[in-house]
Amino acid sequence: MRAFIAIAILAAAVPFAGALAAKLDDSPSPRQRIDVRTRWLHDGDNLSDPKLLNAMIADVANLDVRLNTAAYVGKRGRIYMSVPQVVPGLRSPEGMRVEWRTRGLFQAGSVLPGGRALLYDGLIEKPITGDILDVSIFLDARDTGAGLRFEPRFEIDLHP
Repeated sequence: MRAFIAIAILAAAVPFAGALAAKLDDSPSPRQRIDVRTRWLHDGDNLSDPKLLNAMIADVANLDVRLNTAAYVGKRGRIYMSVPQVVPGLRSPEGMRVEWRTRGLFQAGSVLPGGRALLYDGLIEKPITGDILDVSIFLDARDTGAGLRFEPRFEIDLHP
């Protein structure tokens, strides 16, 4: 009986093995440290709501994202951007939302820490897949600390 249970558990795990996302190497992206200045999102007299009072935004224009997709050329896949649940300098994952607009291949979207959002869905045609993103990072000043570091990750799921 014990052997049957182990086999059943192993068999149940096999379908998930292909469904796991593979991390994509973003080292082809130009390496640069981008110092970003934040600004208050709302100006004016009607700031009695603490959420509005503490709302900040940081804009990053022309973020060149290049992903090594050489192992997937000729295959159909979905590429995602993810943000880790724990972000250095952020006290709570509810204190950040990342949104982006694109200039070509990728889709616009948004993601919260601990989540992922679709960037691309289709045939991987080149060994380097990329786009230029304009990123807005929305922050709640009550949840930010010194040394906030935004380091997105990129993942791929292949279509069956």
